[in-house]
Amino acid sequence: MKRPLLLVCVLGFFPGILHAGGTADRKAPVPPATPPAGDLSHFRVSVGAAYRSIGRVNFSSGSQSGQVRLPFLAVALGKSRPSVGGLDSYADRAYLDGHVRQDAGTGNDGSTWNWGYLDSSQISGSRAAGNQELTFHGQADSATRDERSRADENPGSWALDGDGAVPAVQLDWSYDFKPELSLGVSLQYSLLDFDGRNELNSFNAFQTQSSYEVNVTDGYVLGDVIAPQAPYQGTYEGPGPLINNRPSSRRFSEGRPLDRKVVQFYNSISESLKVRLHHFTLGPTVTARLGPAQLALGTGLSLDIADWEASHTETLYVKQGGQGARIYKRWSEQAGGTDVLPGVYLQTAVTLPLTRRLSLTAYGQYDWGRTLTGQAGPSSFTVDPSGWMLG
Repeated sequence: MKRPLLLVCVLGFFPGILHAGGTADRKAPVPPATPPAGDLSHFRVSVGAAYRSIGRVNFSSGSQSGQVRLPFLAVALGKSRPSVGGLDSYADRAYLDGHVRQDAGTGNDGSTWNWGYLDSSQISGSRAAGNQELTFHGQADSATRDERSRADENPGSWALDGDGAVPAVQLDWSYDFKPELSLGVSLQYSLLDFDGRNELNSFNAFQTQSSYEVNVTDGYVLGDVIAPQAPYQGTYEGPGPLINNRPSSRRFSEGRPLDRKVVQFYNSISESLKVRLHHFTLGPTVTARLGPAQLALGTGLSLDIADWEASHTETLYVKQGGQGARIYKRWSEQAGGTDVLPGVYLQTAVTLPLTRRLSLTAYGQYDWGRTLTGQAGPSSFTVDPSGWMLG
């Protein structure tokens, strides 16, 4: 009884095999495989180089030399020995063309017969008209003339090119809501490093002193005095015609130069700026599939962490005559810090798959960020981080 049952079971199996073999030349449709739930979310790491172009980097230079009170260092030598005395006292006056000295009675009435002159041309006017005058020529104390000039210009500003290539890393997570549409979030990091230096001059000051002889023309009113014929040489003992020991008039004129000294002050300014921008972006993305390509659009928050160093070194020099310049005063200012610059960004990207796990992405991104400001001594700078990044 058991064997017939086994035979039935085997015969019941073979018809199925025979049916399958008989239909081998006609393939049955295979339903598409349903992707597991994990295939709807994707995680991608993008690494590459990009070019970041930021806004204006401006360094406004300052100067401290213009605030310094400069001593007058230009001192001209060359003194002439005065020989004509003063107008407010009696004196023994020696001239180039004569003399008027004191005698024994000068202290009593101010007159003297101890005088003489060399040439008749020294007498002008007429005795009859009462304007007859005897003139002498000599030298007074030497004099100096000072000249100062000062040019304290605005140092202005200089610009620095902050654009350059940057390494960039981007992490993307997305979820397929539809076969042709995904939503996700993107995190990006890049590093921009730039620096610059500038040298300038903004201050010049000149001090000049010239010493020169002072020529003197003294006039003595003769009145009724009849001057002896030139040349005439009176003596201390006298006697002789009397004139006043003090001149009735005195005129000055510039004589030959004796000495000239020139002093120059000038400055030299050296400035530098170094900035490292650690750039982060975080925001949602929308990705659409167009055939094999993917088109993504993202926006969100951006953040620049700016590490910066700035310096201002200024030296004020002084140069006298033919001597070399020496340092008169120096200032050195160093500053630095870390600033956080928030902003927003907008990014669009196109991705082409190369293999199942490798793809090529090209993107363009624009950032709007807060301006970085800083100061080093009298100078200040601004860095506008807003701009394009292409990668």
